[in-house]
Amino acid sequence: MAISLKTAGTWARMVTDNGTVAIPGTPAAGDRMFLWGTWKTFSITVVDPSGWTRVTDFADGAIAAGNGTGSVKVACWYRDWQSGDGDPAIDYSAAPTEGHWVIQAWQKAAAEAWDAPTFVTAAVTAVDPWSATSSATITIKSGAVVFELIGLR
Repeated sequence: MAISLKTAGTWARMVTDNGTVAIPGTPAAGDRMFLWGTWKTFSITVVDPSGWTRVTDFADGAIAAGNGTGSVKVACWYRDWQSGDGDPAIDYSAAPTEGHWVIQAWQKAAAEAWDAPTFVTAAVTAVDPWSATSSATITIKSGAVVFELIGLR
């Protein structure tokens, strides 16, 4: 069995502090969860949710928030599911103009092992056609899963 998506989760809007993001489905021991978020204003930070490991966060610039404008921040954390896990709370440093969050659950075979996630970042420079230049080159192992998180203004 290869690594596969177990539960996609549902994106939820969150513009208030300390709201929670629902862990989807029925995770089991060995499942890895990824917490994805995107929000603006770019200068707002999020405290790492308890027990979750930050993969990265990235802002696409430093433009003040406005209707249809303003730099966006995206971030990702992961956690291997454990019995008793509760929905993580999102602790913003200030109320965002917009904020959207989801958790995905992934599964693997018992004989397989999870690696720590690696990442690169890029600001989208065009949307039709889509274009961005990666911050670095990384090696992708055979059987790996590649994610892409984009926060659009």
